[in-house]
Amino acid sequence: MGCLVILLLLGGIFYLDVTENGKGAFAKSQTGEFLESYGLLDEAMLGINFSRDIAIKVIDLGSKLLWNIYEGIRPMLQIIDKQIQVYIPEIINYGKILWNYLNEIGNLIFRFLQEKVFVGVLSPESIRKVVKDSLTFIWTNVSYAILKLYELIEDWIRKQD
Repeated sequence: MGCLVILLLLGGIFYLDVTENGKGAFAKSQTGEFLESYGLLDEAMLGINFSRDIAIKVIDLGSKLLWNIYEGIRPMLQIIDKQIQVYIPEIINYGKILWNYLNEIGNLIFRFLQEKVFVGVLSPESIRKVVKDSLTFIWTNVSYAILKLYELIEDWIRKQD
C-alpha cells in the first residue's frame, strides 16, 4: 500500500512538472532538462513512447476481448436478469427474515455475555482496574529502568575521563 502511495505521489509530481514547467512537453520540463544534462533524455523518451505504445495496444486488445466476451454472454445475462426479476421479492423477504433471526441471536448472545460472563472478576470495571494497574506498574518500572540506564551511562562516561 505504501509503494502505491509513493508511486502515485511521484506520478503526480511528474505530471505537475510536465504540465506546469514543461507546458505539456516532457523534454521542456525540469525532469526532462535534468535527464538531458546527463544525456539520458533520448533513452527516457524511448522508454516513455514504448510504454505508451504498449499501454495503447493492451487497452485496445483488452477492450476488444472484453466486448467479445460480453457479446458472447449477453443472451445468458438477459435470461438471468429475467429470472432474478421474478425472485427479487422472495429474496428480499428471505433477507428480512434472516436479518431478524441474526438480530435476535445477537441480542441473546449479548444478553448472555452481560449476565453470565462479564460479571465479578470479568466485569468491565474489574478489567479496567487490572489494565490500569498493569499499565501503572509497567510505566513505573520503565521509568525506573530508564533512570538506571542513564546512571550506568553517566558512570561509564565518568570512568572514561
